[in-house]
Amino acid sequence: MSRRGENIFKRKDGRWEARFIHHYEEGKAKYRYLYGDSYAEVRAKRDAELAMPRAVIGKGNKQTANFKEIADLWLADIQPNVKEATYTRYYRNVYVYLLPELGDKSVSKISCQSLKDFTNKLMACGGANAKPLSAKTVGDILCVLKAIMRFGRTNGYACADLDDLSYPKKTKNRAEVLPEDVRIKIENRLWDSEDCVSLGILFTLYTGVRIGELCGLQWGDFDFGSGVVYIRRTIERISDLDPNSQSKTKVII
Repeated sequence: MSRRGENIFKRKDGRWEARFIHHYEEGKAKYRYLYGDSYAEVRAKRDAELAMPRAVIGKGNKQTANFKEIADLWLADIQPNVKEATYTRYYRNVYVYLLPELGDKSVSKISCQSLKDFTNKLMACGGANAKPLSAKTVGDILCVLKAIMRFGRTNGYACADLDDLSYPKKTKNRAEVLPEDVRIKIENRLWDSEDCVSLGILFTLYTGVRIGELCGLQWGDFDFGSGVVYIRRTIERISDLDPNSQSKTKVII
């Protein structure tokens, strides 16, 4: 299994393999495969290759390229350098929200002014079953759009500068706190249970740690003598667990 979206994994034959995009031809990503006896070895080989100039060869005239061409190139370019969860989120923003509206449009014709109606549409009915999207979600979509257009300009495409594109204003929702009687009922139910899930819920209830931090805890993080729990790592998947993390965050228990 690859680590943190690096596309580096151990093969069945015992060797480690790294895959990354070496260059593009006619808008299609061309991959390179490197092998080694250890994770450190193959990662060093990959980093050395990535440090060398890579070609970005677009399809057709860079002055008339459409948005989908640039978006696919951008996704392929960032994939080796971001976590799997991050890439999945970017991919969804591109294919669910951006391409249906902008995919066939020439990037030279996409401007801040032309995106106002698109932004309003996302806010009004851009979600599933034509439901409104939150200001944060729309802001995330527009952030990806800006990154794609900036990538296009860097690589010689006629992409407009969208740095002045404004994001929708976010409204702050008032946080709801559990009523005292409800909290006590929940705690009593959890204390009566002997399973690990209930223990984890109690721990987060009393300390405020996030679910990823909770899942990353190991016995070595608990100092029962001083009553301290050290939060040294956070994980999104089991494969993200890094025992060498040295964060200084601690929780008093």
